[in-house]
Amino acid sequence: MANRFLVLLVLTSGILFSQDFRFVEEAAGAYFSTGGMEIIASADRITINHPSSGKVTQAIRGVKKFIQSPSGTFTLVLSFDFQPGKSDYPVYLYLVSRSSGLIYTKTVTAPFDLPHPLFAVDDSGVIYSFEPLRMTLSADLLGNNSEVLIVEDAEFQMERTFFLKAGSTSVTGATNLLGRDDAGQNIHLFTYSYADGNLNSFRLKGSTISSLDIAGDQVLLTVNRESEAGVFPESRLLNSTFTESTQLAEPAIYILSPERFITRQGLITGKDGAITSSPALNQVKAVTGVYTLTGEKKLLSVVTDQGNEFFIYHSASGDIRRAEGITAGKTSRLELFISGGKLFAVEDYAKTTIYQIN
Repeated sequence: MANRFLVLLVLTSGILFSQDFRFVEEAAGAYFSTGGMEIIASADRITINHPSSGKVTQAIRGVKKFIQSPSGTFTLVLSFDFQPGKSDYPVYLYLVSRSSGLIYTKTVTAPFDLPHPLFAVDDSGVIYSFEPLRMTLSADLLGNNSEVLIVEDAEFQMERTFFLKAGSTSVTGATNLLGRDDAGQNIHLFTYSYADGNLNSFRLKGSTISSLDIAGDQVLLTVNRESEAGVFPESRLLNSTFTESTQLAEPAIYILSPERFITRQGLITGKDGAITSSPALNQVKAVTGVYTLTGEKKLLSVVTDQGNEFFIYHSASGDIRRAEGITAGKTSRLELFISGGKLFAVEDYAKTTIYQIN
């Protein structure tokens, strides 16, 4: 009887206190799978294993990074092969399609001790690279290249910041042209469509850029305004063509929904700045990501005094609570990827913990 009671108690506890994420396994290196395809990256090699096209392994040294297109249709794998001494270094690019596996590779050269290009990929498989030194944007669709000059005669500034983020069929970027100079319209925001070659630009005041986020037809840009009184962040919400622009009452860094935003301090606000909720059980140092689990449920990653922490936000109710079940990457550099009902927590591109999303 006691054993039966114990089994019943365990089953009941599992029902009452089911976790948001269930540990599946741990993998060496950076690991990601989608649609039956696997991508595995370590310090000296990359492997793509696709159920239709087969397995490809290439010995490539360097620091690895994964960049997904907005819908996850494509994954761009980067390898930065930093060289000993004061010399330029190659950056290897591998474009992986969820339906076909590895479909394209290329190599570019990045300058020593200067900003390297920023990369992004859209849902059509267009690879974008923004070159900070020349202020040019390149678009590459399987070897069909185009290049556009973002700003003419812009002298390079060491205190210039850069952001680049792909949409479904376009890319949006931002930079501060004159470094930390808050005089005039220092911030340059742009969007480019590879399909029609259309480039839209928008200029506004600010010294540096804190964040750039896009969601559907919305662009959220947060800049810092500097004066003798101090440094003050400002956020502006624009449409994708920059024909509509509104300053938010409270600075924000991520778009949760058309009417809800999340601040650097982890507070969730509306356009009017009214606070609706906060995930911060400990002191928030930074909000590092917003990830969609379902249509109405999002995962928030937050850095607090206790390290990396995670929260669940329900958009329908506005409720927020601590996520249960994620134990990886408490103090390490962590990147999250979601596919096929699984969460892949990549730590320092050296180890990956895989969780089932409940």
